[in-house]
Amino acid sequence: MNSTAWEIKTVIDQWMTYMPSGRVANWVNGNHDKSRVATRQGVDRIDAMNMLALILPGVAVTYQGEEIGMIDGYVSWNDTKDPWGCNTDDPINYVLKSRDPERTPYQWDSSAH
Repeated sequence: MNSTAWEIKTVIDQWMTYMPSGRVANWVNGNHDKSRVATRQGVDRIDAMNMLALILPGVAVTYQGEEIGMIDGYVSWNDTKDPWGCNTDDPINYVLKSRDPERTPYQWDSSAH
């Protein structure tokens, strides 16, 4: 689901407007409970999303792998560890609930990035 520039700006403006006085914003593009930014927004947008988080006022938080543009990995039903995925007892649709794809190890390879 690609957000438009207008939608992203609106969220930022609302956050900054309604943030309690004297507080500091924290900008988090991804975490271990959501699909990775590159998966949600597209690989072509990851650098812009990371840069935006870093130039906004406040604190930028980077979930491991987001800085290299990692996408969600594949985790088979047999390898699924996340209780949300395992508790579905559904070897076909478990991926709709499992958070394991965004929790895969660094996707290192020998290519130039």
